[in-house]
Amino acid sequence: RSPSTPYLYSCIMFKYVENMRKDALTIMSKTYGAKHKTTGAAFYDEYPLENLVNLLCYEDAEEASAACRHYGITVKEQEVLWRHSKFREPRDPEKGHIITLKPRKMMRTIEAKLKGATRLSVCRGGVSGEGATLSETSSGGDTAAAEFDRKKAQEAAEKARKEAMKQRSEAEAKARVLSAKMEKERVKQATLAAEKKARAEAAKRVEMERLEKERVQRERILAEQRQKKEEAQRLVEAKAAAERAERARLENEAREREAARKRAEEEAKERERQRILARQREEEARRSAEIKAANERAEQERREREERHRLAECRRKAEEERVRKVREEEAMRIEMEWQEKIDKARKVLAWRLWRKQMHKHESLDRSRRSLDNLDPTSTHYPAPITEKAPGTANHSFRSGLVITRNDADVNELENQMYRLATASRQPIDLSKMVAECLMKSPTTHDMIYPPTVQSNKNIILFKLVVLLPNRTPGAESFYDTLRMWVNSHLRIGHVSSHIFKKRSQHVEVCAVTVIGNEDPAECKDCNAALVLLPSAAADGVSSRIEFPEEVEELLDDNVSRMVLVLDDERSSGKNQTMENILDHLVGKVEEYGSAGAQQRQGVAAPKICHLDGAFGKCCETVVKSHFEST
Repeated sequence: RSPSTPYLYSCIMFKYVENMRKDALTIMSKTYGAKHKTTGAAFYDEYPLENLVNLLCYEDAEEASAACRHYGITVKEQEVLWRHSKFREPRDPEKGHIITLKPRKMMRTIEAKLKGATRLSVCRGGVSGEGATLSETSSGGDTAAAEFDRKKAQEAAEKARKEAMKQRSEAEAKARVLSAKMEKERVKQATLAAEKKARAEAAKRVEMERLEKERVQRERILAEQRQKKEEAQRLVEAKAAAERAERARLENEAREREAARKRAEEEAKERERQRILARQREEEARRSAEIKAANERAEQERREREERHRLAECRRKAEEERVRKVREEEAMRIEMEWQEKIDKARKVLAWRLWRKQMHKHESLDRSRRSLDNLDPTSTHYPAPITEKAPGTANHSFRSGLVITRNDADVNELENQMYRLATASRQPIDLSKMVAECLMKSPTTHDMIYPPTVQSNKNIILFKLVVLLPNRTPGAESFYDTLRMWVNSHLRIGHVSSHIFKKRSQHVEVCAVTVIGNEDPAECKDCNAALVLLPSAAADGVSSRIEFPEEVEELLDDNVSRMVLVLDDERSSGKNQTMENILDHLVGKVEEYGSAGAQQRQGVAAPKICHLDGAFGKCCETVVKSHFEST
């Protein structure tokens, strides 16, 4: 704007005009319009728009107002209101970039420096000041042209200066008129503000006078109340002082009495404490002696428990080794016996088929003579080694139980038992039978059973021993037939298992059936016993059937037992030897109030056609009897 600034320099600075205007408006928007700290009135809130035009070199008020609106500054009636404005740069709503304000051509500030010079003159430095052109040459034509151009430029500059001065005069006249108008409006606003302020101050003074009167009245009332209160307080304090003096006298007397009483009590307590301490010392000495003795006993018990545990572990390992060896030997023995039985069964089958064919063509005597040469398992029974006198059946029970039978009866019973043994049937699941009995039994609580049927892993073991007549000479075939029949019902030596759930516990039942005649050790830890007793068809004959000695030992152990009488449908009446055996097995008849062996408890005597069903019933009955007794 300075007249000394060359035109070309001003043109170069025009590039930075808009940035400088924006920075100036930013600073003014933050500085002007501040509020008074106490009254809250704004400082320099209203700024004349004409001043902004002259300050920032705008061409006119319209350009300045447009720039203020562009940056969010409020303009109202040629006044810029800073307090109601917030400077911000507008952004493109679609692209989001800042929209810049392009300034108008600065005719008053920059273009006025041309002073009518042409572009050629500008390029030659005509308006750039002294020394901006090249040095003069000797050429007269160039000098004349240059002089002509200089004069023409000076005339144009003078004309432009006069035009600019005229425009400036007109603008100053307009500004003076506008300034006078604004001054009048300002005076008017100041007058109204002064009147309003005077009214507010008058109202405030009246209110202050009223509040002062109320304060004086309130202080007077409070002073009167305070005086009355102090008077009452003095009376109360005097009375309280008298009471305190009297109370102090009484307290002193009571304190003296209390001190005397406490001294007496302390002396008594000291004596009692000494006595208690003496008793406590005695008690501590006694208790320490008891603790020492208890520790010694506990240590002795611990050593005994460890020794018992070690011995029990040794016994358990020895028992496990013994059981393993016994099972291996038993498996080998059973395999050999089965092979022997298979060979004998083949011979017996061939013999029976041959006898059936020969019976049609030859006499019975000739057939038996032929069979004596063919059958290695002859069914003839030799005479007993010792004869027994009448009435002496019970005298030799320890050496063996004997039943006198007829050879023909044994032969017929053997044939009937063989037909039952070779019939097809489903074997009895002894483990499932034991499990069902346990689930139905109300006495089995929390799976606590006698040690012989329970292990530490919720596995219940059950052993059923079947007692057959001894395999005496002459009775081998009958023994084998009975064993085959028992094995068809209960797989001898096979351990069956069944798992069931009782009170959220999984329990596994393992059951096994053994023949007590084959190994006396099998009878030692059995849980139940089933005795197969052939019926007596005749007395006083030569053949006999013996039972092992372990029968009486089972009775001594109170093992649950059942006697199954094998009836061939030809026995009739009573046999004194059988009655004696049943007395030893299940007790006397008078104990049950019965009149016959068929009605004894623990004795079943079905017909031959019902033997298969009766065998299963006897197994179920003996299992129930065992768990009911435990």
